[in-house]
Amino acid sequence: MNQEQVTVLAVGGTGESRPADHRTRVTGLLSCVVGALDDRFVGRWVGYPASYGPVAFGGLSYRHSTELGVRRLRRAIENTTGPLALIGYSQGATVVREVLGLVHDGIVDGSRIVAAGL
Repeated sequence: MNQEQVTVLAVGGTGESRPADHRTRVTGLLSCVVGALDDRFVGRWVGYPASYGPVAFGGLSYRHSTELGVRRLRRAIENTTGPLALIGYSQGATVVREVLGLVHDGIVDGSRIVAAGL
């Protein structure tokens, strides 16, 4: 039986990503979660500003950072084929929760999302 891999889209917490983060390898706390999965899963990092506020020059507010995270996660969902799982840590959990709300409201197609973890 040949089963299609589930892509795990991982959204990290505050400070674990940055605005121009184009990595695909899962890093930070969620790397431990993805690293424990078997070969039915493949992890992919979703980068976004992951900022809590303008404490440093040019830092985004939590709200703006999270909004960008939602946009990037939505884009990742749209650009990924096959079944999906979403995981988020800390601020990333807020991003995932917001996207799941958009799925519930029928704004985002969630038909391929088989699991979510916050």
